[in-house]
Amino acid sequence: MSVFVLKVIAILAMFIDHIAAVFVDDSTKLYLLMRGFGRIAFPIFCFLIVEGYFHTRNVKKYMSRLAAFAIISEIPFDLCFYKELFYWQHQNVFFTLLLGLVAIYAIEELKKRYSASYPKSVISQFVVVMLAMTAAWLLCTDYNMLGILIIMAFYINRGDRIQTAISFFIVTICLGNVLQLLSVLALIPIYMYNGKKGPSMRYVFYVFYPGHLLILYAISMLAM
Repeated sequence: MSVFVLKVIAILAMFIDHIAAVFVDDSTKLYLLMRGFGRIAFPIFCFLIVEGYFHTRNVKKYMSRLAAFAIISEIPFDLCFYKELFYWQHQNVFFTLLLGLVAIYAIEELKKRYSASYPKSVISQFVVVMLAMTAAWLLCTDYNMLGILIIMAFYINRGDRIQTAISFFIVTICLGNVLQLLSVLALIPIYMYNGKKGPSMRYVFYVFYPGHLLILYAISMLAM
């Protein structure tokens, strides 16, 4: 599977998840089925953030792009899920992905700076992860600290499928709920990744996130 195919799978899962969150009664089996399938979206996005870091030509532009769409998506996110223009208690997933990317960038820079001192390197990397988790918690980003840890699991264990699966499962079972355990199914398409980019539709994927949230919000308002 190419990056393009993984993005399509993740976006489809996210879309189904959000439809359920907005329109389906949470006491029904359909709700659990749709939201359960939706759990595979975030791990795939986390995996792609890590791969994106190692394949991007300009990581600072990559971070700027994520930051821009995090800001653009916030009002659509708040309207869709909370019916408010600004809802400060929960920020959209782009913020989580951005914090994870910044943490990876900082860690890689620290590895270079402290290449001659293993203790300093390890301690500084640990501090970076803790700061990213704290920022996610303070900002109340989607998936919160769990999201940062999942990104770190893919980053630290990159190239080692067994270690990735073990660390991903541990993080999910310790910090996630029962439904969240279904996210381990995301490892199936992730392990089918072939290292290829596929068709380039970068901004289509970025624009889809705030776009589909606005559409779901509009439909929910019309249905009232």
